[in-house]
Amino acid sequence: MNTGIRTGRTLKIAAFLVLVVVAAGLFWYFRLDRRERSVAKVPDISPADFEKIINQGKPGILEFYTTSCPYCRLMVPVLEQLQADYGDRIFVVTMNAERYPSEAAKYEVPGVPALIFFDAQGKVADSVVGYHDYDAMVGVLKQLKFIN
Repeated sequence: MNTGIRTGRTLKIAAFLVLVVVAAGLFWYFRLDRRERSVAKVPDISPADFEKIINQGKPGILEFYTTSCPYCRLMVPVLEQLQADYGDRIFVVTMNAERYPSEAAKYEVPGVPALIFFDAQGKVADSVVGYHDYDAMVGVLKQLKFIN
């Protein structure tokens, strides 16, 4: 009789764990599917290209990165999602700090990833260094009144 109780309890626990795993899998499947559909590639630009972009009268973000920086790689999906969600209102571009060290020095980049926020007149409005998740980036954009 004691064995039957253990078996019943074990089956209930196993069924619960299977349910949790399936639910988590479905959650991640649909979440990733949504992100993949809405993600836009972020242009990697030169200083000459950037001059053209900031003269278009649109606020936005310039990220300085290096190829060896793990936090820069983590920023890629965040920037891509920002481009997909707000690309009609702001620009989102990246620039390699190793390839263009004079540009990084021009904006006094202390480390990477460095995110420089430009207003519609092409002036630096703010900057942050290090990895920031999507919600934090949206918060900065709202604080700067680049988006609603």
